[in-house]
Formats: sequence, C-alpha cells, structure tokens
Amino acid sequence: MNQQLSEEYCRFVNETFAFIEKNFENVIPAGRLDPGVFLWTKDIYKKADRLMAAEKQEELEVLVKNFLNYSLEYFKFNTPWQNMEADRRICCNAILNTVQLIVNLSVLMKIIGYQPAGKVLNLFGFDEDLRINPVHSGYELQERITIP
Repeated sequence: MNQQLSEEYCRFVNETFAFIEKNFENVIPAGRLDPGVFLWTKDIYKKADRLMAAEKQEELEVLVKNFLNYSLEYFKFNTPWQNMEADRRICCNAILNTVQLIVNLSVLMKIIGYQPAGKVLNLFGFDEDLRINPVHSGYELQERITIP
C-alpha cells in the first residue's frame, strides 16, 4: 500500500477526531448531512466494487486516493476551525459530514490492506462491507482514537 496515502489518511483522521474532542467533548455534533457526500460515497463504492471484482488493485488504490482527496478538500473548503466562532451551524455540518467521509473512507482503506483503519470502523461498530455506513450526530466517541 502507498505510504503517502496511509500518512495522509492518518493525519486526516487524527486531526478530525482531535478537533471533535477539543470542541465537542468527543460527541459528533448535530448537523445536516450533505447529499453530495452521500452521492460521492455511493459512486466511489460502485467503482470500488467493480475494480475489486476485476482484481485491479492499483486502480482501486487510485480510487481510494481520490476519495481521500475529496474528503480533505471537503474539510478544507468548509473550514470548521474558522466557523467554530463565525457560524457554528456550518462547523457542525462540516464535522458531521467529515466523519461520515472518514468512516466510509476507512472501509476502503481496510479493503486495500491498511489494517489500522479497522480501529475507526470498530469505534463506530461498522465492518468493511461496501455499503454506506451512516454516522449519526450525538454519537459519543468512547475513546480517543489515534491512527499510527
């Protein structure tokens, strides 16, 4: 597996969960789910399923990298760190959707062989099936997760 991909994933997960711990007392904030996030995830899962069936591991890793890039851009575009004070509603929406992206990205990371992604899935009680795993606001993160 691509070392840069795993490092970017780890940084993204760790920073997001640290933000939740610091600003929301380890609870996923209430927010509105973005339909674009749902559609993007659904499309990625369909493509991943086809690539896995065709045993195209390198192309699958590229797809996962694209999903990670989309997730990072979503987070950066919505600037939750700036909106904590400016518009808390936007911040809460961004964090809820970012966690949604992280959980579903973790499914793909585990499938391509990055075992630490299983820690994220276990935290939310999900497995590595290619189906959209919904993360609900109000969910309390029972432990501080750090991905190596």
